[in-house]
Amino acid sequence: SESRHNLAYWRYQDYAGIGPGAHGRRGGLATVRRKKPENWLAAIERNGHGMEVEDPLTPSTRATEALLMGLRLAEGVDLDRITRLNGGAMPVDLAAVARLEALGLIAHTPGRLRVTDAGALLLDAILPEIVTA
Repeated sequence: SESRHNLAYWRYQDYAGIGPGAHGRRGGLATVRRKKPENWLAAIERNGHGMEVEDPLTPSTRATEALLMGLRLAEGVDLDRITRLNGGAMPVDLAAVARLEALGLIAHTPGRLRVTDAGALLLDAILPEIVTA
């Protein structure tokens, strides 16, 4: 069963990190708030926000993160979207996908990639095999 609360993360949609230590992804930026509540509050008083880091995400990082998160969903990922996030280049090794599909770990249909129930148990090992970004 999938948590609706986490769908924004898993579908790699924008989300704001609010509060001490919170992380966010917005408009191609990775954001991190100060961890310690007292430092976060002091930064808000001083700067008007508690942001510690705001870094642009490269297309490769965005595509990799979207794969990492999206393959946790039963629906898997839309490969066209992943390719767009990667600046137009397919970030997936389709030969590796074919090998893993033959082993019953991945299901690949036109435009879509998902892990099977057996593959879900091995997701952390599957990702480095298929990601080329």
